[in-house]
Amino acid sequence: MINRNIMKRSLTLITIIILTLLTGGCATRDSELARRVRTPGYADSLDPEKLAKMKEWDERHEREEAERALQEKENEAAQPGGSKSAPGSEPAPEESPSDNMSEIPVEEEDDSIDYPEQYDAAVKRVKENTTLPDGTKIKFTGLPDIEDTDFCVMDIDSDGVRELMVRYAGSNISPGKEATNAEISYMKSHAPEDAFIGIYEYKPRTRSYVCELFTQRDSLFYDGGVVISNITNYQNLARGGKSYDIYLYSSESDTYEKIGSVDTWDGFEHPEDYDNNPFPAQYDLDEDKIVYSISFGEDYPGGFIYDYDTLGKFEDALMTGRINPSWAHR
Repeated sequence: MINRNIMKRSLTLITIIILTLLTGGCATRDSELARRVRTPGYADSLDPEKLAKMKEWDERHEREEAERALQEKENEAAQPGGSKSAPGSEPAPEESPSDNMSEIPVEEEDDSIDYPEQYDAAVKRVKENTTLPDGTKIKFTGLPDIEDTDFCVMDIDSDGVRELMVRYAGSNISPGKEATNAEISYMKSHAPEDAFIGIYEYKPRTRSYVCELFTQRDSLFYDGGVVISNITNYQNLARGGKSYDIYLYSSESDTYEKIGSVDTWDGFEHPEDYDNNPFPAQYDLDEDKIVYSISFGEDYPGGFIYDYDTLGKFEDALMTGRINPSWAHR
């Protein structure tokens, strides 16, 4: 008799092949985002039909993973020495999640796969052992202790599985007006330890936590898996101007990957850069003595050659659908 699991996996494989042929291959989110940003001012969302198919694929994949994990658990229980139910007996009721989990906000309308007990245990390790879910030990440099930490559980990357988000307040330090280069370098190198957001997803097959992103505490989240990681405090050519890295969630690596950046040059503060190059006034079309560098694919190769109007159109296309995690202090 043909094993039911083999038949089920064969049907799933056939379904995937048919879906791939119908959609002309899996369009990655970064290619869609590049198309959206390529034309300045084009701020429409990604193609709804493609997004629906991508989400359908992600959901099916996660269901299969969950079913495989359940089947493996049942097989282990059926082995000699495992816990096997007596014939005719009712299955034991599932244990309810820890009461502490109710203190972590969860998006009510989010029907993604959840691991409440595992995330509750991870939160406990953070609080008691200053150890992040993936095993990273938090370092301290005379800053606020781990009690200054917020948590949130939600499907922030829209992959069909809820993630545990950890936000540590840290020192929130920034270099003063008279800060030396050494002090600025120290603050920049310690910022991820002193104030950060970490996004972690539990993997049932390996019973481990994967860090999808470790970034600045004041990072902003948008639809389509876009994250803006502000580094305003550490720029050299404009104190207070826009300066940030751009991350995008990749379904292939199941992590966020850096795909671009923006920086500012203030000609009033710095008539020359540190290589003695003069302020590029030819690109300052609005004559406000400020130009921007945009690094994003082939269409924005970097360099301080963009004015505020171009930056505005770029950001309108990039930053659509702001997501605000519901942080809770425990």
